[in-house]
This record gives sequence, C-alpha cells and structure tokens, in this order.
Amino acid sequence: MNGPSRLITSVNNYSTQLSRLLGACLMVATLYGCGSGSGVENSPSGTGLVNDSCDGASDVQDCRGFRNQIWLDILARPERCAGCHVEGGSGIGAFGQSDILVAYEAVKANNRIDRNDPTNSFLVTKIRDENHFCWIDIPGGGGQKDFAECSNQLETALETWLNPSSSGNNNQPAEDLGSVASRLEWPSVNATPSAEQIILGNVSPPATPGADQAGYETHVYNPIVNQYCSRCHSEDAPQAQRQQPYFADTDPAAAFNALVENRKIDINNPANSRMYLRLAQESHNCWSACDNDAAAMLAAIQAWNTAIIQNPSYVQPVVEGTETTIQTTSQGLKLEEGQVIAGGQRVTSGQIALWEFKNLDGDNVAEDTSTVQPKIDLVLNDNVDWVGGWGIEFNPGGRATAASIADSQKLHDQIVTNNAFTMEAWVVPANVTQEGPAIMASYSFSDTERNFSLGQTLYSYEFLNRDTASGLDVANRANGQPTLITDPNDEDLQATQQHVVITYDSVNGRRIYVNGQFTGDVDTVTGGSLSDWDPSYVFTLGSDVGGANQWLGKIRMVAIYNRALTQEEITQNFDAGVGQKYHLLFKVGHLSPNIPDTSYIWMEVAEFDDYSYLFSNPAFVVLDADPDSTITALSPTSISSVQIQGMRIGVNGRLAAVGQAFLNMDETISMSDLTDTNNPRHVNLIGTTTATIDGVVTNNIPVRASGTIIAKQNGTEGDTADQFYLTFENFDGVAGAQSQNGTPIPLNYAYPDPVAGLANSNYIAGVRMFEEINATMSAVTGIGVTNPSVQPVFTEIQQQLPSGVALEGFLASNQIAVAKLSLAYCGELVDNTSFFGNPNMATVFDTVASQDNIVNKLYDDFIIDNVASQPSRAEVSNLLIGTGGLLEQLSASCSGSCDAARNTIILKSMCVSVLSSASATVQ
Repeated sequence: MNGPSRLITSVNNYSTQLSRLLGACLMVATLYGCGSGSGVENSPSGTGLVNDSCDGASDVQDCRGFRNQIWLDILARPERCAGCHVEGGSGIGAFGQSDILVAYEAVKANNRIDRNDPTNSFLVTKIRDENHFCWIDIPGGGGQKDFAECSNQLETALETWLNPSSSGNNNQPAEDLGSVASRLEWPSVNATPSAEQIILGNVSPPATPGADQAGYETHVYNPIVNQYCSRCHSEDAPQAQRQQPYFADTDPAAAFNALVENRKIDINNPANSRMYLRLAQESHNCWSACDNDAAAMLAAIQAWNTAIIQNPSYVQPVVEGTETTIQTTSQGLKLEEGQVIAGGQRVTSGQIALWEFKNLDGDNVAEDTSTVQPKIDLVLNDNVDWVGGWGIEFNPGGRATAASIADSQKLHDQIVTNNAFTMEAWVVPANVTQEGPAIMASYSFSDTERNFSLGQTLYSYEFLNRDTASGLDVANRANGQPTLITDPNDEDLQATQQHVVITYDSVNGRRIYVNGQFTGDVDTVTGGSLSDWDPSYVFTLGSDVGGANQWLGKIRMVAIYNRALTQEEITQNFDAGVGQKYHLLFKVGHLSPNIPDTSYIWMEVAEFDDYSYLFSNPAFVVLDADPDSTITALSPTSISSVQIQGMRIGVNGRLAAVGQAFLNMDETISMSDLTDTNNPRHVNLIGTTTATIDGVVTNNIPVRASGTIIAKQNGTEGDTADQFYLTFENFDGVAGAQSQNGTPIPLNYAYPDPVAGLANSNYIAGVRMFEEINATMSAVTGIGVTNPSVQPVFTEIQQQLPSGVALEGFLASNQIAVAKLSLAYCGELVDNTSFFGNPNMATVFDTVASQDNIVNKLYDDFIIDNVASQPSRAEVSNLLIGTGGLLEQLSASCSGSCDAARNTIILKSMCVSVLSSASATVQ
C-alpha cells in the first residue's frame, strides 16, 4: 500500500523534522437440547450462512444491528439457536435461519423482542424464567448450565441492538453531523477567554520580565537541574542514558527552549509542574531524600513565580485576538465543559476481549470490559503509566500481563474452534528504531513459544502466528514463524497514533491493516489450522511473557475477536476512532448581527495523549433557544453569505504556535430556514472533493486537514485546566484577529522582491503550489512526473500539498505531503538510478570521502548555491553526517556499521530530508 511516508529528521530550520482483536462464550463440551429443562440431545448440524447481507431488509440499518449484535454470535450458531430455530426445525420461529433476511423478520414476529424494555423480551425470559436452552456450563458444575449467564448475554446483545445510543459499543455506522447536531445540549458555560498570568519565553509583548532564560537559570537551572538532571536530560549525556526533553542541556538556551516547548514547569501553578511531580509522586532520579528533593524543586519554581509577579515592570498578558476593540474571538471553554460523546459506533460482533484503559478505579489493573467470561484483566507493572484520554504507556521494562493462565485460556477456547481471529489496537509507537521485533501484544509462553504476537521492527508491523500449514521445523513453527511483516519500503508503521488490525483465517492466512486499509502484504502460509495453539499460554502487552522483546509506546485500546473482521468492518472501527471525546460548542453568535445569538462553532475534541489535544471536524451550528434563558426566538431567521476565514485555536489566552490546521479555512455560511427545528442547522467548515486514487473514484475527500493537534499545557483538571477559544481572520466582514504584537493579521501576504541574480526572476515569492513542487522535484532529480513510482503518490496526496503561495498558509499537513512525495522520488533515485554513482550499499558510509560525496551530490543538485537565504554546504553536511546528525541517529541501532538494507534506508532518508526542505517548497 502507499503508506504514510517516513518522517525523517530535518535539515536545519529550513526543513521541518519529519517523523514518523470470539462468539459469546463457547465453553460447552456437549450440545444442549432445544426444549426446556436440562435434557441433552443432539442438535442438527448447521450448513453455514447462506446470506448475511441486510440489503433488501425492511429496515437495513436495524437489520445490520440485529446481524452484528445477536444473529452472528448467538442465533445463527448451530450449537446455540440455529440447531432448532430454522425453517423445518423443531423450534418455533426461524430466527436462527442462515439467511439473515428470514431470521430478521422472524425475530420481529410474535413479540419475541421488546424494543422498549429488552430485558423483558421473550428471547430473554424464555431462558431466564423457564430454563430453556443454554449454551454455557457452570465452571466446575459437572455439566450444569449457567442459565443466568446465558440470559445476561442475550439481554446485553439485545440492548446493544435495540438501544445502540445507550450502549458503550454499537454496530451502526458513525452518525453524520446532522443527527449529532439535533441532540446537542445547550452549553452550560459561556465564559470570556482568559489569559494565563505568566507566559514563559517572552513570546507575547509586552515582554514578561524574568519569564525568560535568565529567570530559569537563576531559580531552577543553576541550583538544581544542571547539577542533578544533566546526566540524562541533556544532548551531551551518554547515549544509553540520554532522554528528551533536554531541559538540563549544557547549553542553557537549549535547555530553556526544551522546558518551554515541553511544558515541564507550570509557572502559574508550580505544584502542577511535571518536574516537581516526578520527584514527589514517582521518586524519579532523587539525588538525596525524595521528599526533600521534591520540596526543593517546588520551592525553586515558586521562587521563580514570585520573582516574575513582583517585578515592577510585570504586566499580565492579554488574550491574543482581543488587543483591540474589534472582537473576533469565540467564548472560552474547558474540556470538562463539553458534552461527552457517547458510544463508539464500533463493530463488536464476535468480540471476546476488550481493554479500553479507562482506569476508572485508579489502580494497576486494566479491566477486560467485554461481556465474555472469564475476564482477562491485565496487571500493569511499575513501568507502565496511565495516559490521559484513556490509554497506557510502556516505558523501559513495562508490561501488562493477564492475571492468570485460566483467564487467558479464553482466547484459546474461543478462537481455535472457529479457526479464525482478529486483534485490533490503537497504538502510538515511541519511535521507528525498535527491533526484535519489539512485541506490542502477545499470547505466548516465552520469546520462542507463542500462539500469536503483534510486533514492531523499525517502520514495519510483524504478525507471528502458530499455524499447522507452516513448513518450518517444530521450533520455528512454535515461535509463529515465518513472520508476516509489512514491506519496509512502505513504512506503514509511524511514530504516531495508528489503528492496526491483524486477522487470520485459513483461506487468507494472516493479514495486516493500518488505519483502516489492508497493507497489501500477502501471507505465504495459508490453508492450515490453529489446532497447535497451547491453552496454557498468557496474554501480555508491551513485551513477550517475562519481559523479552520490550516495546516502547502507548496503547489506547485492544480488542480480540473470534472471527476475521471484513475490510468494511475494519474501516468502520477505524472511522469510529478511540478514546474519550467531547463536543465543544464555541459561542460566536455575538460576533455578527447577521447570525442568531445561538450560533456556535462545533468541534470534536479529545485528549490525544499526555501532551496534546485533537481538534477535529469543525462545523457552524445554530441551536434552538436556551429554555433557561430569556431568548425565545431565533433572529435572524435565515443566514445568507456569512464568510468565515482563517480560524485559529487559542489555549489559555494564547494562540497555539503550531497546529493551526484551520488557518486556511474559507467557508461561506448560508441557511434559508432557521425556524425548521426538524432540520438540524449546521454547515461543515471543511469542504470536500472527489478524486480518483489508484483508479478508484473516492468521494468526500477533505480539501484540507479536518483535524489538528494542539499542545497540552495545564491539563484538563482543576481550577487551572486548559481553556480554549477561537479567533478568526475574518468573520462576516470583520478582520480583527490579532497577531502577538496587536497588529491585525493581513489577509494577503506582502511578498518580497525576487533575489537579485537568479536566472529566472519571473515568479511569485512564497510557497510553491502542488504542481510546482512536483515539477521542482522532477527537475532536480531527473525523474519524470509520469514515473510509475511517483505519479500515483502525487495523485493521492496532491490535495494535501499547498494550494496557495502565502507563507502563513503553509501547514504541518502540507509538509507531511511534501515528505511523502519526496520519498517517492528519492526511493526511485536510490533504487533505480545511478544518481549517487551506484555505490556498494554495504560500505557506502564507511569512509569520510564517501559520506562527503553524498552530501555534495545532494547539495549541488537540490540546493541553489550562493544565495543568502539558503543553508551553506557546511550546515547541510553537519546536519547530515556531523556529530549527532542524521547518519549517526539512524545508524545507532547497528552501532554505526549497518548492512546494505539499512544503509539504503539511511541514504533515502538523507535524500528526503534535503529534497523536502524549503529548497523544493519555497521560491
């Protein structure tokens, strides 16, 4: 597949740094009879599913809920209901029929379900009150049936089907904004945006005396940090101990910048500072007694706070965007003041284990929240941390292990009988340098004996699975080999949040899906069975059992199924997303007389991780009048041609320095009838288009980024929780959004004159647009734009490349697209041309001369020499092959002496870092 590009270390500041889940409880040993009581009789064997499509049903959506929640798992199973309840069977009602359309109509007939009270449904009461057919044994009960558990499972399945909005999971596709907007509640808070008392770094005039590098040095760096933290949190620390951020770097300026960028000190609330809490709560790197060390750190931060506030020249910062009398800011909201988005619209049919990592009890146990017994609760060791917004993070030595072998055996018992399974996870790899493979999830006994595992090797996902079809010797087969690994050149794994799914069935073998799409990597082992699986193995996250093959990163959710999910189902679960999400309604009705006072900008907001928030899918929404206010009517009753441009997100009175993906917003709002309460009044603020990708016409492709990441500052709890607001360059004709110095931000960039002496000065200075970037890369590499390795990539990502020349409109998403396109060119350049002189890739970096030749070739062909705005040859060389440069970083895993395959990757990375820099994007 055309996966996301490798995100590669940048070349100087002119190049952005590019980086990077079975039926419900199959536990019977004998088949149980269809009649009442406890007699045992043989059920007729099933013949398989004839039709599982709801197309043609009287209510397609309702039929799909029936299919996914109860029919597949219970009613259509031969050992459960389909043994009798089929056409011509001994049971009354063919709701177990192998044709979904027949079963759906049969279950609705004769009052077998109660939509108002699913617990009172005949299907449930027949089992619960009359001890009708049950498929679950009481553990240790000598074959007695657990009628309570059977009725509970059936009740839960009915509840999820009949009342999906009240269920934690449901199988309906994600709702569109219209249906969401019709249920939005009136916001309980509409506060004026407020600014933090102190902003570190003097970034917002008037300058805050003492909130700078000198203040940090005086109160925190010199007395504590430089002495006790520099052996790890410094770029000069030994490689084995070095940890980011480098807030204790030997360069005080770099240390202060790292402190500010990573928010390790909360100067407005010192007791909330991470540098203090690590000592006080986690006893991290204490240099004497931890209590005393924590107190000293807190006192130092408090002293810095006091010195800033008491400075006679101190002036509290104002909210950016309100520096003039013209108001173009929304009202402010904290995350807890939003409305929690219920449910996840996920496919759950066949789900036998689920870990959501909500940490409701605050302990070291991650609960299996599935409905299938026994629960596989996971015990977290001391090196696993809980992550805000639901998740866990694995640090060195961290793992989460099932509480018992007996619990883990559920996986064996549920999966082996079906000879198929799926594991689904949302993961955030810590980096793209982990090898081994580093094990994310494993059902195993050791690092050489496993039933299945999901792991990481550099930019690839690995899927190991014990399968009788493997032609390998017993030992390798027991270790899940041969491994299925995603193509390293596709770089499917990236150090960012990804949805990864692995599936197995005997026909297709193993498959891997990333972000909803099949990677295209085909299994060579098919046609076997899972009968060799060992029931005594243990399920573990973060490593193999015992800690071998450690993996570092975050996991937001894991689900396991006793069947192979389809492409459609995997895509649906990807679209549902993960983690706790909120509706935030930012009031903008006060910004224009041409819109109702009940007008809001709606956004979906979630904690992305411990350090950031995800803002996505903005829309303009008009609500009904607040029943608790004096507003009784909508005025005006229609909206015509209200323009919204250049939306920015502010946090704690300050516009976020990065992540402003909605800066290029330019949408016109028009609504003809605001009095029609049956028609939700909303307009999406991200336009869409249609494109042909790999020969397939795809609709509703966003024309620009539909979401963005904003750095977390104070977090989501307490009086100092982060408060968000919005500003606009233009809201219905008022251009009043302000820059940091109080000057209105211009809507048109003032372009400089061309640099004198260039051969062609007939150009518009600024950012090259998508076609220009493609043409530039083609020209400097000599690879034609129609090259089969390049053209499909450009076709896929051209909507993500810059569409305008304004420098202020260049976004992070644009740079990612540039990097992906440059990878296509560089891949072709290294693999199929003599651009670098056909060097021996096993020794290409062995000599200084060879390294210099590569740097010179990249510089001479990709960068215009003797132009003041371009980096010098020495600067490029230092960042590519110098100390701490790209070569050193990417060869660290092989101790500086890498094989040809690794060197090829490094060379491509060097090429990408230069080609994707401003030399290709700016003119």
